[in-house]
Amino acid sequence: MGICFLSLWLFRNQKVGKFFAKSSIITALTVYILVVGLIYNLLLRGLVLPTGWARVADELLHVVSPIIFLTFWIFFVEKINLKYSSAFNWLSYPMAYIIFVVIRGHFIHQYPYPFINVVNLGYPKAILNAFFCVVLFWLLSILLIWMGKKTAKH
Repeated sequence: MGICFLSLWLFRNQKVGKFFAKSSIITALTVYILVVGLIYNLLLRGLVLPTGWARVADELLHVVSPIIFLTFWIFFVEKINLKYSSAFNWLSYPMAYIIFVVIRGHFIHQYPYPFINVVNLGYPKAILNAFFCVVLFWLLSILLIWMGKKTAKH
């Protein structure tokens, strides 16, 4: 999110700024950070109890960032060109990340999230949970595209 905002602010007329200025890219990033916030606050909050500056960072990442980015998307992103077909393209990042986490976990026997911890859950349950995460990404993508199209017409 920080790279996106910095690119839009400092490099808006350069290639990287133009990349992050695309409504499709900003909408995908909005979906990603919303999923981070939802999964953390609904499933992971309380599993680790950070204190001090770690708690501040934790809240900034998992609560404040999703709200700020969604607000930015709502008020400042042109949404008329969003396409429903983009929702499938946006799944490539979360799917690649899940595959990376599972492969890495296989070798080091550690998983960052209990809902895809193959050691504790086994592959069938962990893969089912990962599938539900991908579905969440897709549903939020469809929702934001729909909202964008609905608001862009007015």
